[in-house]
Amino acid sequence: AVAQAAALVARLVATPAAQRAEPAKEATQLLDAALAGAKPDETRIRACLLYDKAVVAYLAGDFAEAIATLQAAEAENAKQADGIFGSSGKQLANRVAQMLVSAKDRAAREAAAR
Repeated sequence: AVAQAAALVARLVATPAAQRAEPAKEATQLLDAALAGAKPDETRIRACLLYDKAVVAYLAGDFAEAIATLQAAEAENAKQADGIFGSSGKQLANRVAQMLVSAKDRAAREAAAR
């Protein structure tokens, strides 16, 4: 499911913004299936899947969903035994934080343009 979602995300990037809804929906469904299959104690995997889901929402222009999912990824990443202090935890935390800033900025600019 994750490999299929990755292929859909690659297609999503190459798709014009107005046509991204369907591939984004498909990728989100695949990532939701992968999340459902992840064990509760696989926190880093769950955090990465949530991050991927946020990337899909961001690319689809759903910044509110991206923000909510990034916050969930942040919380999930913090549950890992090494927290954000392990190497992979730090890297993921940095990616989540950077994308969260960008998603909030895009949401604010979109709201101001209305």
